[in-house]
Amino acid sequence: METLSVGTVLGSGQPWSQQYDINLESNSVLGEWGEVGNLPITLSDSSVIVTRNRVFLLGEWNGSVSFSTIQTATINADGTLGSWSTAGSLPSAFEYSSIIVTRNRVFLLGGWNGGTSIATIHTATINADGTLGAWSTAGNLPSGLSSSSVVVTRNRVFLLGGWQNGVGVISTIHTATINADGTLGAWTTAGNLPSAFWGSSVIVTRNRVFLLGGRNVGAISTIFTAPINADGTLGTWTTAGNLPSVLAHSNAIVTRNRVFLLGGDNGNTAISSIYSASFTGGLNDYSEFYDNDVE
Repeated sequence: METLSVGTVLGSGQPWSQQYDINLESNSVLGEWGEVGNLPITLSDSSVIVTRNRVFLLGEWNGSVSFSTIQTATINADGTLGSWSTAGSLPSAFEYSSIIVTRNRVFLLGGWNGGTSIATIHTATINADGTLGAWSTAGNLPSGLSSSSVVVTRNRVFLLGGWQNGVGVISTIHTATINADGTLGAWTTAGNLPSAFWGSSVIVTRNRVFLLGGRNVGAISTIFTAPINADGTLGTWTTAGNLPSVLAHSNAIVTRNRVFLLGGDNGNTAISSIYSASFTGGLNDYSEFYDNDVE
């Protein structure tokens, strides 16, 4: 299997390679924050992906209604972002969708259309130049589902909990195989989380998945974890301590040796806090399962 090094040209649909190589120095502390411009419009709750040389924000909520607009910006050679522009629209307006990238495709799994959770799966090809192709539907989830945490293992995608139509917050785990051509197989259930929750942040280490906080009735601080088995399935869930505070809907990123939780809400209000913890588990070799390059 190819090992990426500094200067490696990253292929389309390989955001994990860029994420892993963001910080190649031993210092993984974030520097001082500053504003670097604005998006074209006010938005939140977009799904985000990175391709070869672009970042895309898919769908949005502007505080009042959902939109289908896709916003994009180039990623410059120095790591900064270029000017934002629109890049077409999704087939319909929604947000809170779970998103994954496979070999050469992006999938938006369910979401919230402003009034209800949807079951539709939307997909588009990732072109060689990093742009996105035309959107189409690719079947449905077992039910309308939004705000699920999503992880990908060697050959499977998992939707963990979420908000389900007609039920509310659920503990169900839904899973589908990732086929060799990057398409998704049929959805089945794969057990349950220890409790029902949604809006949890998720990270994947070399052989484990962690769910950080989330919300059931109110925001929680519990950290849940499960091993990733050799066949790509998930093992038994256990608790792994707590966050410093109750926290839901936070954005999680991982550098080479740290995990960061950026903002979110504490059950009552949005917060600006950044939480960080050392991280020695090492990232998965995402290319192994996203690109089906099995050893």
